[in-house]
Amino acid sequence: MAPDHESRTLSFHGGPLTGFGKTLVLVLSCFLVIPIAWALAAFMRWFANSVKSSDGTTLAFEGRGGRIWWLPLVWILPSIVSSAVPLLHNELGYYVSQSPGNSFFWGLIVGWVLLPLSSFATLVFWRWVVDGMVPGCGTRFAFKGSYLGVLAWSFIVGLSMLTIVGWAWVSVAMYRWYWRNVEGGGSRLNFTGSGWQMLWRTIAFTLASVLIVPIPWAQNWYLGWYVRCSEIVRAD
Repeated sequence: MAPDHESRTLSFHGGPLTGFGKTLVLVLSCFLVIPIAWALAAFMRWFANSVKSSDGTTLAFEGRGGRIWWLPLVWILPSIVSSAVPLLHNELGYYVSQSPGNSFFWGLIVGWVLLPLSSFATLVFWRWVVDGMVPGCGTRFAFKGSYLGVLAWSFIVGLSMLTIVGWAWVSVAMYRWYWRNVEGGGSRLNFTGSGWQMLWRTIAFTLASVLIVPIPWAQNWYLGWYVRCSEIVRAD
């Protein structure tokens, strides 16, 4: 890791109730699909305005929902196809049970088949997020990761979900790859979180969400961990 004088840590100062309001709007937009892109842009503006570097540099977000209006259609495509497959089989005379277990099975199959498409959507989304981030110092960052890298990590993380808890360590490795490929002005991002930190924080956040009332503060705490685990270091 780079020496302290060459790295800048990040901190998160977002208001929990404001953040929860942005998240609620984002969740509600999912029922209409297309507005998701604009709700995401609003959420990212709040998020960026809540982040500050240790050298005092602030962050803003200039991304526009219109650039990614079609992404939500790709994101929901697996759900649409997995729901349609059993219906199509039944129409053709081959009865397929629509039980929760069967729906889950078809969801997995369709998800793997459409993984190349969803990985492309993920790449476009990350480039949109990084391109839209504007540090107060004027340095612009860009995501340099390749499509094949995104596809590979999507596949590996998908497999890790079968390990019950191993996904946390695999996810951290994936984030390190994503962060390492965000570069600009001779610097890049670095992710310092560990799998154990992600696992117990995710469990705690899930339990807090069940109680509903603590959700705004739990979400802020969870997002804050991701930000605190991010630092800007000199590019190799």
